[in-house]
Amino acid sequence: MVEANAILARYEATTPAQRNVGRRWYADAHDLCRMIGGAHVPVETVARVMAILSPRCLWRTNVAWTRALVTAFVNGDPIPAISTGANRHKAWRELHGERVLSGPKTTAFARAIAGDPEVVVIDSWMLRSVGLKPDAKVTPHRQRWISAAYTEAARAVGETPRDMQAIVWCAIRGKAA
Repeated sequence: MVEANAILARYEATTPAQRNVGRRWYADAHDLCRMIGGAHVPVETVARVMAILSPRCLWRTNVAWTRALVTAFVNGDPIPAISTGANRHKAWRELHGERVLSGPKTTAFARAIAGDPEVVVIDSWMLRSVGLKPDAKVTPHRQRWISAAYTEAARAVGETPRDMQAIVWCAIRGKAA
């Protein structure tokens, strides 16, 4: 598969430090969600909230918004003015026990943070990694073949699909930033 070879080439171009950062990325995000939720909100719920608030958002902003929303929920405070209105209310509903997370990217992101090693999060950076434009639509077909390509590439080098995606993502973002 051409895409798997392109992913493997990107992986082989990474440094050991980039690989270590990528391998730790989701585990560190998981630990952060555990810390934000504390004894009051399960890590999986915090991961879902974080994913809902993530579209077109810098990581530090995503973390701050997640922390603010979860803190308000735990303290019984009103919903804070963060993110877009739609995402803010959707994340608030998630905290109140409704399962409202939807969409392939955000659902995969929540699963990856929650600990699923087989999931591949496909965002604009991952689209670039397989030669697509960053604004290309992630159709169900593209979701399947990009995930399959990452899984194939990961298996070839002994990584999990989630970690392969994170390693490539960190390397691409590091070079693009």
